[in-house]
Amino acid sequence: MSEISDATRQLIEALKTERDDLKVRMHLASMEAKEEIGEDWNKLEQRWARLKANYRRLGYKLEDALEDIDASLEDIGEDLTDSSEKILQDIRNRYQSIRAKLKFDD
Repeated sequence: MSEISDATRQLIEALKTERDDLKVRMHLASMEAKEEIGEDWNKLEQRWARLKANYRRLGYKLEDALEDIDASLEDIGEDLTDSSEKILQDIRNRYQSIRAKLKFDD
């Protein structure tokens, strides 16, 4: 099975950076903004955790598969990658929405 594509890896790194920045902004935001955004943020954190778990499972599957490579494993990896990329795009869009709501008068 092919490794995570460079584009996917770069998107994950960009989202990690975006997430870290938003966590700081959430901390600095007014209570009203925190209440407005809090539910969206919690849902995104749950999705982020599921995405990380998916990649961990993929890693374990790869280790096992190396001992006895199966053609069907490629399909599983591709499906997981496609699904993960959709989740990553959704997370990115929602982060942008939260960022817009947290605009500070810099």
